[in-house]
Amino acid sequence: MANCLAQAINVRGCGNTPLVYLNSLPGISLKSLDLIKNEEQHSYVDVINDVRERAANRVTFDFFASSNVEFTLLPHTNCVGRISEPLQLLPPSGGEGGILFDFVTSKYLSLRIVNLYFKSDVVQTITFFVKDVVTNEVLDTIVADLVIGENEIPVNKLYYPTRTSTKLFVGYDLSTTGYYKTSIEDCYEGCNGCRVLGTCGCRIARAFNGNTPSQTTYGLGILYTEECSFDKFVCDNINLFLQPLLYASGIEFVHELIGSTRLNSITSMPKDAREALLTNYTDMYEKSMKLLLKKIDLCDTCCFRCHDNKYNSIFVYP
Repeated sequence: MANCLAQAINVRGCGNTPLVYLNSLPGISLKSLDLIKNEEQHSYVDVINDVRERAANRVTFDFFASSNVEFTLLPHTNCVGRISEPLQLLPPSGGEGGILFDFVTSKYLSLRIVNLYFKSDVVQTITFFVKDVVTNEVLDTIVADLVIGENEIPVNKLYYPTRTSTKLFVGYDLSTTGYYKTSIEDCYEGCNGCRVLGTCGCRIARAFNGNTPSQTTYGLGILYTEECSFDKFVCDNINLFLQPLLYASGIEFVHELIGSTRLNSITSMPKDAREALLTNYTDMYEKSMKLLLKKIDLCDTCCFRCHDNKYNSIFVYP
């Protein structure tokens, strides 16, 4: 789910400035949102959060299911940084050491770091980082509490090079610890490392100490995938998604209303009135999705292969 969609919608009266307001729809107000909250929802804020999260999921899923697009680059898990044999413990040194990922340019190509690996000779804490090489901006820091022996450090995050860069560097300060010597080979014998993938993908993974190429990855191993991010596409084109998002939120509001266990004037709305409200929101949602598919260009030479977009309703009325 594209988190930017969930953040784009809220209600008037909360002191915020979202891109669309849920209570701009007929039949929805702050009072109605508060009256339908259930035992797990402490206030209308919890109702809004549930509604907008489901609405964002609905829009993302329905758009992708209806856009008739194929990913040209499927995720493939690679692991780089093999421990050398025999084991050789090297002392702390200077600079920043790690692995540089060099990508073919694409707006939507991203690096997912699944795990970091580091074999430690002592109990210690190391701060790893992900850095954009061109801007020198640190995109993320990963603080790892290590035990003696092999350490697997879960990360599972996506990172995007900036529009001016195709390079991401994953490493740490070499003065903070010694390390067991590792090579720039695949983590395990027989695995596929970073390689040329036609016009798209990771061109190469290299070990570096600062700007100096190296044959060791300084004890660091990385399990990663190259992914084309549909969420990034949605967020880059968010203004085109706002109308479907608004009416999807209306649909989810009615579902919240139907599922409420409270008894009051809102939850006691006659069944035909609820169905009329749901039908109205659903009709407007389908129309706005059809218009979105006509207006948007999903093609990208690296990530997406396009076909004719034909929106088909996939809704089942409650």
